Amino acid sequence: GSDLMEKSVFTELFLMINSIFIEQENSKPLIKEKSIPSYHSQVDEILSFVNNNISQQLTLSDIAEKFFISESYVCRLFKANTGTTINKYINARRISIAKSLLAEGLPVTDVCARCGFNDYSNFFKSFTKSVGISPKKYAQMCNS
Repeated sequence: GSDLMEKSVFTELFLMINSIFIEQENSKPLIKEKSIPSYHSQVDEILSFVNNNISQQLTLSDIAEKFFISESYVCRLFKANTGTTINKYINARRISIAKSLLAEGLPVTDVCARCGFNDYSNFFKSFTKSVGISPKKYAQMCNS
């Protein structure tokens, strides 16, 4: 079941990225030519690296160092090819993982540590802002 959960989380993330992209495209004037993000193989490598290390502390400088490129280039490249920032992607991915772990019945403090958030208050704020309810309430809702 964990492979289905991972696919579900991944699909949810790309739906979010797609909705952000569509929202940005709809806010542009119609006269201007629309630009579609182009494919870049290095973005696949960055996504793979991020997903493989999502449960650890992950910084922009870690990613830039891993791929021997500058932090600003990582940001521009990622945004141009996905339509979202790398920090938003990492946060959304961590929140998606947290939601699935909470649904499995894991304690909130364990979920916080397993998702790569560096402290509970950061996790609590990010989760509540993204989902609309606290992690504890989400867990209670899923497990009742």
